[in-house]
Amino acid sequence: MLKRLLLIGIILIGSNLIFAASFGLQMGWNLHDLTRNNISYEQAGSSPGYYIVSPVPSPHSSFETYVVRVDSNEGIFWIKGIGKDIETNGYGFGIKSEFEKLKGQLSSVYGDIEVIDWLMPGSIWDEPDDWMYGLKTGDRFYFGQWEAQSGFSEITIGASANSGSSGYISVEYYGLNYDQLDEKADRAEGTAF
Repeated sequence: MLKRLLLIGIILIGSNLIFAASFGLQMGWNLHDLTRNNISYEQAGSSPGYYIVSPVPSPHSSFETYVVRVDSNEGIFWIKGIGKDIETNGYGFGIKSEFEKLKGQLSSVYGDIEVIDWLMPGSIWDEPDDWMYGLKTGDRFYFGQWEAQSGFSEITIGASANSGSSGYISVEYYGLNYDQLDEKADRAEGTAF
């Protein structure tokens, strides 16, 4: 009996960690579930299925916007937290510092990862103080990725630039059914032709 109670306790604690790790949003929730949990939503842009949601049940102080992707049958299958703008210099010190802080917090839950700082061959943004411009133009990629963790097929953290002196960090959670539902959404959108 004691073993059974201990196992149930571990399962409940584990499920709470999964729930909290995605800003308190649950993969599989539909729009009705968002409303039932007092979460407002509005369509994000013109792409169907993307919604900006607020407030989230477990906000993080580094993030200001939360976006979900919802399938009409399967519910939420992608969650993204978009960070607050960070003022920095051309070397990206402010962005890198915030990235390392958030990577450390995520790594304490999902394990450590390798950070990829990749500049496209032949990029003109190859000087150290061009780091932010490389990010802004899409010549540089700065990210980390966890594979198949706690009910997610993938979790990513990445840096983006608004300008040569401002940027933000984002964290994305991909549901186990992401690839299938993404393909389904592409097929449905293709019927517009």
